[in-house]
Amino acid sequence: IEYYSREKGISLGKHNNKSSSNIAPPIAPIAESIPEPRQNGEQTMQPVSKEESNANFCDVEILPPTGQQRRKSNSKLPRNWIVDGTDGLGDFETIQEAIDASNDGDIIKVVSGRYVGPIIVDKALSITGQGEANNVIISGISDLLTISGAEVKIANLVFESKEPLAFGILGIDGCNITVSDCIFDTAGGIGIAIFGDSKLRSEGCGLRNCLHALRVSHATVEVFGNKFAENTNAILLQTGAKAKVHNNDFIQNGSGVEIQDYAHGELSGNRFAGGAAGVVAYENATGAILSNEFAAIDRDLEIFFPTGESRILSSGSPQR
Repeated sequence: IEYYSREKGISLGKHNNKSSSNIAPPIAPIAESIPEPRQNGEQTMQPVSKEESNANFCDVEILPPTGQQRRKSNSKLPRNWIVDGTDGLGDFETIQEAIDASNDGDIIKVVSGRYVGPIIVDKALSITGQGEANNVIISGISDLLTISGAEVKIANLVFESKEPLAFGILGIDGCNITVSDCIFDTAGGIGIAIFGDSKLRSEGCGLRNCLHALRVSHATVEVFGNKFAENTNAILLQTGAKAKVHNNDFIQNGSGVEIQDYAHGELSGNRFAGGAAGVVAYENATGAILSNEFAAIDRDLEIFFPTGESRILSSGSPQR
């Protein structure tokens, strides 16, 4: 076997491969391994052909990590994770496993199927349902998705719960949540609840059959382009809540928007149809109610006063 320097293309000596000795192959004398200085631009190194080089060196293929190695990757670059609980063809079979393995900024894509809560998120992630609409379902008998202190984007998921007072999404501890194109059907539970100096933007969602479709306390929310149907309370704003509610549809709810004491609500461009009350405001509530539409509602706008009495400012107006 003749040894070559791939970088310099020169011979480093020869070794008889048939030797039975365990002694390492001899190193060529320095005079033979180091080329003479160039004279008059003369090329002194002898080039090695590609065929000779390939004959004397191994090619090493470096493969990407797979299986457990991939799942334990510590890469800081954002990456996509696939959750497939039906066929098992993704990176994980449960959403919680993907969350636990992910880093801030990662995207979790969930394949069509039914997944079980509770799920806890404490990282800055995007969790998105894939495939046809309404085919990625998160269900259970307790709180389905809890987000604590993180900036999280949720899209194209369905939240179903049969447990009274359970939450579809619960945001706490200063989280910042964007929810878009999701469905909430909690059968007497709470669709979305936001507490503890958190923020929420909800857009293009459908919330139905909830005790409270959206419940807010000591948090800030923007609710745009959603549909609230057949809820006991569509939106409940409690102490410390600040809400902008624009261009939503409220259909056959017990009450559309309830603004309790020391809460603030700005309502515009919403459509209220059917149900007992469109907007209910308490004595220490603040806000603005502008350019909304009311149709076939028992009480369009009802104000409660310190005496405990209430006053209906308008009733049964086709549009206002």
